[in-house]
Amino acid sequence: MINNANNFTEICAVFVCFYPDLALFRSAVQALSSQVGKIVVVNNGADAEVEQWLNSNDLINLNYGKNVGVATAHNKGIEWALEHDFKFVLLMDQDSVASSDMVATMVASAARLDQSGAKYAAIGPRIVSMKTGETHPIIQLGFVKNIIRYDETMRKIVNVDILISSGSLIPLRVIDDIGGMNEGLFIDNVDIEWCFRASYKGYKLYLDPQAVLKHNLGDSTKNVWLFGNRSFVSHKPIRLYYMMRNRIILYSLAHTPRVWIMQDIYRVVAKFLIFSLLMSPRRKNAVMMLKGIKDGISGKQGGYQN
Repeated sequence: MINNANNFTEICAVFVCFYPDLALFRSAVQALSSQVGKIVVVNNGADAEVEQWLNSNDLINLNYGKNVGVATAHNKGIEWALEHDFKFVLLMDQDSVASSDMVATMVASAARLDQSGAKYAAIGPRIVSMKTGETHPIIQLGFVKNIIRYDETMRKIVNVDILISSGSLIPLRVIDDIGGMNEGLFIDNVDIEWCFRASYKGYKLYLDPQAVLKHNLGDSTKNVWLFGNRSFVSHKPIRLYYMMRNRIILYSLAHTPRVWIMQDIYRVVAKFLIFSLLMSPRRKNAVMMLKGIKDGISGKQGGYQN
């Protein structure tokens, strides 16, 4: 429980960086410098300029000499926060910039949940795309209606089924019960798996529409013709490998909702067709996605080995 709604020293922000754009990364870190007690950067890779900047600021730079993956990086940051007696951890991506009152808004919501005795695993902010200014959909699973888009009139926190990791405020007391991130997934769907596991154990997940986080979703956007001009988020072939492999792995887990699996099989088929037929490099996309499906079926985990 947060003892004081204005006391953010109990919150540790954990950034994961992998060769970030320094200007954007600097903005992301500086936006939180006065909102949390400490900032930890788990360094999965950075150029000399970024390294110099990290070492010249009041940051904890955890560098393991290689890319340990997003899941392991989050766990390393969580472990550091636990060892230093923080009560909450705020997970952040290198390209996510918090509004000036994001943490204060979520802290106030956490305090109200604590007072009500709610059993919750995390609170997330409203995600706004840096590219388009659009709000990321609020995700609630259902057979008929799955995605409820943000309504400008929303003021109160809403129960959701999935939160993206960036911007998630997690009370560290739940880690012993839920566990940390699944390191076998390495990257992609790590947050989804953790959310499903938390829900399976009886925890709620909440989104606070008044807390805002600007975030880059996907590598880039490309326009292709599919019965008319359509815009799709583009991903590199290696990311497509992880997306396919990890989705197959999630299908086999007991805590993954069956309704999500039924919906996601359609998304996997659609993604395979779009990226192998319409999005370049088509052949490499197809090869990597097929490898991902094969490795997912065989249960292979960890980082990709060529």
